[in-house]
Amino acid sequence: MPEHGEIVKDNGGNGGLGTAGRGNNRAGNGLLGYLNSTPVGVKISGLTKSFGQNRVLRGVDLEIEPGETVVILGKSGTGKSVLLRHIIGLEKPDSGAILIGGETVEYDAPGKGEHTVAMVFQSSALFNSLTVADNVALYLREHKVFKDDSKVRQIVSSALDIVGLSEKEDVMPSVLSGGMKRRVATARALVMNPDLLLFDEPTAGLDPMMTRTIGDLIL
Repeated sequence: MPEHGEIVKDNGGNGGLGTAGRGNNRAGNGLLGYLNSTPVGVKISGLTKSFGQNRVLRGVDLEIEPGETVVILGKSGTGKSVLLRHIIGLEKPDSGAILIGGETVEYDAPGKGEHTVAMVFQSSALFNSLTVADNVALYLREHKVFKDDSKVRQIVSSALDIVGLSEKEDVMPSVLSGGMKRRVATARALVMNPDLLLFDEPTAGLDPMMTRTIGDLIL
């Protein structure tokens, strides 16, 4: 595990991994009312990663069963975000392997696996050229989940309502606060209805009420 970090598991929630995370997205299945996600396990074996002389991950071994909620705790710079980026396939380890639902993560073709994995990035990673609604709808449209775009708009509206941004559909990300951007990114992840959902600092910059709302979604 990351040096000076801690991993906390909770069998009472749905599966996942992150600074907070989950695998079976109840908001996607129930509140958004479409598709079905299947919680998947994660197995990490001997994962190492260095950036120059800085050894960030030192032989991480971790196994997460489907249906577990996992929190990674640690000081800044201990490798929490780096570990998440490896799980989603954005960073290639120096050694070791990650399996999601028994399928090895392919670093040369991230996102091409059998299971849908979503991540809410610390930076939110929104497209500044798209409105809030179009950012949230991006996955549904790119993957042609629905033939009728009115269904896409309905799901996007529901997701933005969940995170308290129903009035911001036509706004550009550049005018949003950091906390609002994080909530848009959360809505975008929810509409993917992923089998595994990763969060990197999901409540940073949010007020106490919205922190509780996002926390309830995760748990």
